[in-house]
Amino acid sequence: MSKIIDKRDIQESLDRAAWLSVHGSPEDKQGRSGGSVADTAMRLRNEMRIVTANWAMVEAFNAKFEAFRDDLVVHAAWQAAKFSVRAVARDTIMTLMRLTDGSGSKHELQTFSAIVGAFDGKTPLEIVRATGATEAGVQYGLAFLRERVPMRWGKNEDVPSNRELTDIRETLRPIRDRLIAHAMVHTSIDLRRDMPQVRAFLRITAELSDAVCLVCNVPRDDLQARWDAAFDEATRFWEIVAAGSRNSPKA
Repeated sequence: MSKIIDKRDIQESLDRAAWLSVHGSPEDKQGRSGGSVADTAMRLRNEMRIVTANWAMVEAFNAKFEAFRDDLVVHAAWQAAKFSVRAVARDTIMTLMRLTDGSGSKHELQTFSAIVGAFDGKTPLEIVRATGATEAGVQYGLAFLRERVPMRWGKNEDVPSNRELTDIRETLRPIRDRLIAHAMVHTSIDLRRDMPQVRAFLRITAELSDAVCLVCNVPRDDLQARWDAAFDEATRFWEIVAAGSRNSPKA
């Protein structure tokens, strides 16, 4: 049986190979933090690619709502479509909350806080030497991260000077908590109410990922191009669903 290879896996391998060709293996460079931090940076970027594609499914459904709602209702596909969209919205919120969680005491966690913690106390020049990034990129990216992401979230920690991420997390935390307690319950998600917050959450998290790529010197995505491609693909998906529904027997 032939194996289907995900193109994302291929791209991740190519990116990792490109990084190693410049910086060498982390195992060969003891004392340098670039290897493990670069792995985390690429993992965060790749997670953002997936969550962007997921949220594009929600946005495309919302954009096409009026166009094929009647077809879906007539052919009994409406409930299935709504369930699918809520499941994707749930996964988007949970993923964004996880990626922006505090690093705690486990440095292997794949979070933005872990990146901030890894570079705590280091000068831009030290980071440039560790990652091979440009000094300008490190200064900009590190400032962007430190203004928005603490090493740990908690009552005794300093609140970031830019509260956008903090406020979004506080707004969506009750949804995350209910989903953890009742994993299959989607009633806590109100798309009309929550979509603006999730949009803002996705945007700021994508910008944080881009800043991490700058600091860690890993390949960056064009954020607008990534979103446009994801939205176009999601739109085509829902158009196929609507066409299939129109060609199905009525319920």
